Amino acid sequence: MKNSNHMPTPDEIRRRCQEIRSGWTNSEHVVRSQPQMLSIWLPGQRRWASITNDTVMIEVVNPLTRIS
Repeated sequence: MKNSNHMPTPDEIRRRCQEIRSGWTNSEHVVRSQPQMLSIWLPGQRRWASITNDTVMIEVVNPLTRIS
């Protein structure tokens, strides 16, 4: 029975990532190497933010005003 609590070591993770990348085509490598952007809604500020691995950008336009 496999131990379900096994945490891979950094070396195991690196080796597995290299195995996965070795199967990529050149064009797939280019696409996957680009930073991925995730958009999230900030309800407290009523604005959208975009997040990448190293940046957070918040829309600077005025938030929508609530119509009563």
